[in-house]
Amino acid sequence: MTTDTAKALQQLAEASELICAATAVLGAGNISAGHAACYAKLTEGIAQQTSRAQVHAAHALRRTGAHKLDQFSFQAIEVATKHPTLPNIDDAAGRAITGRAHFRNTRGMMRDWLDIPLGTASERLILADCLLGGIDEAALPTPPWLPQLATEFNDPASDARLVFAASKKLHSARKDLGEGEAAHSKKEQLERESLTFMHAEPKSARKHISDMVAQVKAGKRPIKALLESIGILKKGLRQGLIEYVVNALPSQAAYIEAFFASLDNPAPVAGNRDGLKDAEAQFTGE
Repeated sequence: MTTDTAKALQQLAEASELICAATAVLGAGNISAGHAACYAKLTEGIAQQTSRAQVHAAHALRRTGAHKLDQFSFQAIEVATKHPTLPNIDDAAGRAITGRAHFRNTRGMMRDWLDIPLGTASERLILADCLLGGIDEAALPTPPWLPQLATEFNDPASDARLVFAASKKLHSARKDLGEGEAAHSKKEQLERESLTFMHAEPKSARKHISDMVAQVKAGKRPIKALLESIGILKKGLRQGLIEYVVNALPSQAAYIEAFFASLDNPAPVAGNRDGLKDAEAQFTGE
């Protein structure tokens, strides 16, 4: 028996084929300036709808426990996505495995099966928590953490990019808000002000919201927020050097500085050009 979800999945597969067919023509180069502008405008609209769908999909994976599907289900899914007929899609409804699952959790499934970077998978699940709701320890649904932005997200006419940016910024300050009624009121205020910026000044809304959250973090931060920020963050390779950022409590700084001093590191000593030359000679041999 064909379900509504099976029909919707077939429509999604057809939409993907239509986009590929249209891109083959429009991307070939024989296109007028006006049609190029139409192409760009429509493509951006599709990208926004796709970004919404990605968050909904991540939420659906977690809500249904899809990471516990058995091997037969995954085989049926592969067939259904390559040949999206209604019978194939119906056969891909899936069933949970009785033994050990193939994936530890939803994030692991998104990374290992969908080839989504772990950071991107985590970000989509955070957005799902903020805008669609989460799952508690008893596997029961929880309401969206940002209900006002959730309403904005559900409006097809809204700019999903702004909603996502605001949600991620506010979520980054969740520990700084503290707990209790005061924290809840502060969160509601931040949501209202974010929506005001998004509607009144959409082009500069990101900066205003970022500044607003920075002010929250600049105050006396709760210990939970401080502890969450502690760590050594690897920023990557810059100008031939690997750069790290160290976040530590003031009480930890003395130990770190003492450790640096014990390394005989010339960099912290202003003007110690001889020390720098000696360090360089270890690498160049000069």
